[in-house]
Formats: sequence, C-alpha cells, structure tokens
Amino acid sequence: MTKAETGVRRKLPLQVALLIRNLVEQGVYGPGDRLPTLVALAERFRCSRPTVREALSILQGQGLVELHHGDGTYIRTATMETWMQPLDAALLLAVEQLEHVVGLVLAVLASAAGHLAQNCDADRLSSLNQRLFQMECFGGQGEESVSAELAFHLAVAEASGNTLTTNVVRVMEEAFRSCLRLTHQDGYLGLETCRAVVDAIAKGRSGVAREALFTYGDNMVRLLVWLRESAQSRADGGRD
Repeated sequence: MTKAETGVRRKLPLQVALLIRNLVEQGVYGPGDRLPTLVALAERFRCSRPTVREALSILQGQGLVELHHGDGTYIRTATMETWMQPLDAALLLAVEQLEHVVGLVLAVLASAAGHLAQNCDADRLSSLNQRLFQMECFGGQGEESVSAELAFHLAVAEASGNTLTTNVVRVMEEAFRSCLRLTHQDGYLGLETCRAVVDAIAKGRSGVAREALFTYGDNMVRLLVWLRESAQSRADGGRD
C-alpha cells in the first residue's frame, strides 16, 4: 500500500461522516430519524463497521447524532445551520481552493526558507531546530503533531524577518491546519520535509530548501485530490 493510500484509509471515518452529513442536508434523513445499522451503512459506503462507528462518533462529538444504546443512532433535532457547519474546513473546500491554500502557503514558505538559507544566523537556526525537535517528540501522532508542524512553518516565516510573509501564514493558518490534518499520514512526510529544510538552511543551500517545500506542496495537493475523489466515489456508489 502506498503512503497516499494509507493516508486515505486513515481519513475514511472523516469521509464517511461527511457523506452522512450530506444525506441529512439532502433530506434523506431528518431530525429524529434513526440511521441504518452499522452493517447497512458499512455496505452503503463500502467500508468497515469500525470505520462507520468512528464516523458516528465524530458526528456525535459535534452534537449532530445521538446514540440510544440497544436502539441505534438517531439524527438529533438541530437547525440546518448547525448541520452546515464545516466538519473540516479543508474537506469541504473545492479542490481548486485546496490547491490555492497549499500553493500559496508553501510558495511563501519556500521563499522564506530560501532567504533564510542565505541569511541565517545561529539564533534563528537554533529556533528552527527547537521547533523541529518538538515535531520529532510527537512522532507524527495526533493533533499535537499537526500543531507542532504548523509552529515550525510559522517559525520559518518569522525567522525570515519579512512581516508580509508572516502575516500571510497567520491569515491562512487555520485553513492550512485543516490541510495538514487531512494529509498528515502520521506526520512522516511533513517531518522529513522539515528536516530537509533545516538541513538545507544550515548548509546555505537555498535552492534545496525551496525545492523541498514545493515538492511537499505538490504531494499534499495530490493526496487532497485523492481524498475528495475517494469520498465522491463512495457517495456515487451509495446512490447506485
């Protein structure tokens, strides 16, 4: 199994939760309705029962469904505005918008990293190494790992000394965080990229630093497209 396929598998509960939300928004299920059984939902979305169970837990955590032990899962009475709140900002954006978010942030960071490679002092390099160490401590696991990677990218922007660069990353922070969540794959790709960036900056290799971030952006976009196509395929299969 490729890393992209592994990433898709790990995001399946989020996709299934989104598909169930879509059914509610389309009027297939309404407030007070009981959802089909785990087996039926697993067959509809062509996934495992544990995946469906985790998807329902996501929706339950948002207060959108409620579990009646021994009786099934019911759609809670909620306003449509509640149901329309994003499950995850990145998953609900169009692919073109996702590409824009990733492309803009990584292009800005690539420029900042290239500049740093030519103008980095010991203090700024130490700051980047500290952020990298924090990423390694979390080992690519969970929300803390996503936050650590986001902090690393922000540190690169701030170390560049360019206020505009820092502001762009801050403005796009939450949208980019969503992209990181969806593409994290245990943080392996991000961690390896950040290691390569720090190494290139330390050696004064601006071109290598920029290329590492551009390549990372390309890989993120490919996986985001894969995720949405997978979700759409499951939705189409569920309507057959």
